[in-house]
Amino acid sequence: MNDAPKSIFACKNFLVNDMNDAPESSVVASDKKDEHDTIFTSSENNIDADTGNTVDSHIPTEGMQFDNEDDAYNFYNDYALGHGFSVRRSSWDKNAQGITVRKTFVCSKEGWKNSSGNPTTRKPDTRCGCPARMVLRRLPNGKYFVRTFICDHNHPLASPSTSHLLRSHRKVTSSRSATSKLANNANIAPKKTYQHLVKVNDDHENVSFTPMDCRNHLRIKRTKTMKNSEICALFDYLQKKSSSDPGFYNTMQLDEDGYVTNVFWADSKSRVDYECFNDVLVFDTTLKINTDHWPFVQFVGVNHHSQSCVFGGAFLSDESIDSFEWLFRVFTEAMNGKHPQVVLTDIDNAIAVAVSHVWPNAHHRLCLWHIFQNAEKCIGHILNQKTGFKESFTRCIFQCEDDDTFRFAWEQMILVYNLEKNLWLQRLYKDKGKWALAYGRQYFCAGMISTQRVESMHATLKKCLYSCLTIFCFMEQYEAFVNGLRQSELEEDIKGFHTRPITLGMKILMQPADLYTPTAFEWLKKEVIEALNCSLEVDTPEANMQRYHVVWEGEEFPKRHEAYVTYNVGNKAVECTCKKYEFKGILCRHALKALDRENIKEIPESYIMRRWTKNAKIRMLNTSCLSGSSVDDKCYVASRYQLMCRSLLHVADLASKNEEAYEYMSKLTNDALKKVYLLHHQSIAAHGNQYEKTKSEGP
Repeated sequence: MNDAPKSIFACKNFLVNDMNDAPESSVVASDKKDEHDTIFTSSENNIDADTGNTVDSHIPTEGMQFDNEDDAYNFYNDYALGHGFSVRRSSWDKNAQGITVRKTFVCSKEGWKNSSGNPTTRKPDTRCGCPARMVLRRLPNGKYFVRTFICDHNHPLASPSTSHLLRSHRKVTSSRSATSKLANNANIAPKKTYQHLVKVNDDHENVSFTPMDCRNHLRIKRTKTMKNSEICALFDYLQKKSSSDPGFYNTMQLDEDGYVTNVFWADSKSRVDYECFNDVLVFDTTLKINTDHWPFVQFVGVNHHSQSCVFGGAFLSDESIDSFEWLFRVFTEAMNGKHPQVVLTDIDNAIAVAVSHVWPNAHHRLCLWHIFQNAEKCIGHILNQKTGFKESFTRCIFQCEDDDTFRFAWEQMILVYNLEKNLWLQRLYKDKGKWALAYGRQYFCAGMISTQRVESMHATLKKCLYSCLTIFCFMEQYEAFVNGLRQSELEEDIKGFHTRPITLGMKILMQPADLYTPTAFEWLKKEVIEALNCSLEVDTPEANMQRYHVVWEGEEFPKRHEAYVTYNVGNKAVECTCKKYEFKGILCRHALKALDRENIKEIPESYIMRRWTKNAKIRMLNTSCLSGSSVDDKCYVASRYQLMCRSLLHVADLASKNEEAYEYMSKLTNDALKKVYLLHHQSIAAHGNQYEKTKSEGP
């Protein structure tokens, strides 16, 4: 296991103390006034006490006095707004009593960024060593005066029309903060809240912050409302899991102020499940524990029973590109560098960018349910008022089987309903490769076209959540929920091993009845039955190839479907234009009809997808352990344990039903236990001898 958790928990005391106590500078400065300091005795009348000259009250001047640091900062920041630059707080000195005696405010471009790290991922430089600054010193009466003021800059200044966009001039006021929080509690996106505020205030310039500022403000508010006790409880929970589960992985991200921003964890069973079923990953961010805490996100997959299995969980402080990229990277690290093949998510630009950066080779699919939801919002008047449009829109999504048919159907829909200028449909068309099935059927998605699987899990979780739920209580509830999913999987395993499904006397179903899980078998059984409703015509044959035109008619939508099936006589390869096998892993009714026409009464072994078989986990884990290429050493322990439990559970169940078998297994178990003990002690002794040899040889 990696060292990330250790470094995280080492930060625990620092983080808690940092949130309770103000930071102290290591530099202690004297409270004594410099004899050369010139001071304005009154900033109200703007008269230099030494020279008697009138001073411009809008420009910082050496000797100008302020009641406190905040007044000085606000004054300098207002000056910066008018002159086209941004301000930040820099260094300070404190005396022995912890009182600030010197404070420096600088241009945001002062200094230089650290150039270390990977140049391909490093953020652009924003500093150029600008000398502009204002230095304050504290007077005996508690006020502050300007000791040094440098107005020169070494970079171009912003124009008056863009100054308000500079960092120090973007502020979320208390009233707008309250508005943003109310909107957030109502699940209104920060971007929409910002658009509303722009409309109310007539212009972007009058809002004084950007959509990203609104998002970050909500993140910081959530982070700071997280009680210290809850942070400690979260640390303790993860540490306890790390000590009890050798394959438990967890890591956290801290911001520049030392606050926890993002948290990710995955236990050994989740990592083993991902090792077996990493072909498709569902990612969803819609669940919040309560209105003050971080959004909760899950990585979810599909097991061999078509049940949901959890690969990992996380708390995110915000839903920005940076947060998602961090999360996807640590997830990949936890899974030993193995990327998912297909990622199914909601419609979110930040997620899309993060997926393309971190998993560039994964095929990203968008949830069709969310697309229909967005269609209701953006073109609801067209869907509900224009006769036939909804059917045409649905046909483009589900019934087109290739690029040509999709383009033709889409163009016809746009022309018939005069939608050439509809911006939402234009944007949707640009992303057609992520949602139209014409571009997705060739990728294995376990038959999924939406994230409803995860959202149904969230609906179950919400039943045990309430507004004042603590993080620790949530973690306990969530652990129980995940254990419930795993118990359901175990029950399906037992059902699959101890029951035989009804084959209806069909020879083509007899082999799959022994191999497939009950769920997968029922899928295939339905396709075999529906193949009876297919009519078949021989299309133009080629050398060693047969091509069939298959038409299915039935009561299901779309009630009639045509497909072309190609069968290779030499290698018995069958391919259908509907791509159901590629998309779901089960042969379709069209292909089954063609196989029957070729007098093939058993499904070719190459079309029994291993991930849908009863022994899917055992076979995959055996392959991984033999190759030694995926799960790490600590996760091997968990995977081997799980593998042995599944195998021995089946043996114990059978042996207990027969006295002779029971006596045989009892003797065999005793002999095996002695042998295992012997091998275990020999392994310990071998490691000890190797250690002594290494120690005697020296470094």
